[in-house]
Amino acid sequence: MRFVGIVGVGIFLVSCSATVSPVAKDLKNGGFTQEKGTTEGKAQPPGESADQVQEKKDPAETTASVDPNIMNLDEAKEKCASCHQPGGSGSSVWNTANGTEEDWKNIAVEARAAVDANTMPPPSGLTEPDKGRMIAYLQKLIEEASEATPTPTPTPVSYNFDTAKALCVDCHGKNQKSPRLTRTDDWRGKDRKKKLIKVIENGSMPKGKKLSPAERDALIEFVKSF
Repeated sequence: MRFVGIVGVGIFLVSCSATVSPVAKDLKNGGFTQEKGTTEGKAQPPGESADQVQEKKDPAETTASVDPNIMNLDEAKEKCASCHQPGGSGSSVWNTANGTEEDWKNIAVEARAAVDANTMPPPSGLTEPDKGRMIAYLQKLIEEASEATPTPTPTPVSYNFDTAKALCVDCHGKNQKSPRLTRTDDWRGKDRKKKLIKVIENGSMPKGKKLSPAERDALIEFVKSF
């Protein structure tokens, strides 16, 4: 671009050429974008706008969402820790309510039953919404504790003559109550087996010995084997 000027009697020529700044070139080529309020360029990842880059947050700064239908540990402590702590009125039952979730898992089954029955927490109890939220929290702890503890494989139960006799000879030994059950022949016979099975099923025998369902079934199977 050329300007012609006359000053007095002198003639001068001014020649100007437009220049493009490096920043403008970069903007044109799409290689950089400019930060708001600054004059320095910042590299922009492909396919992302400047606003998207600016609004990204560090994942560590993101707060996990909380289920409003389930109490958290701090809320539960507010309801229980005033009594269930060392020296508190409920310490004889449980004195670690102000502890960790692991402490709460140890008492969660009993605590859930007490909340469900409206016996805890006293004296004002809970509103219905809070009761539901606390039960949900305790149930969550119960499930977590169950998942963390492997279920033991039950040991098969079986009886032979010696182990079965040991359950009975305290009363039905030699010179004791009838029938005597010290010999294998004492367990045989249709009527004898029928009577033995009946008293084992109703739990009246073996006297003074509480058998588990598996033990009871195994003893009955042994009697039937004669």
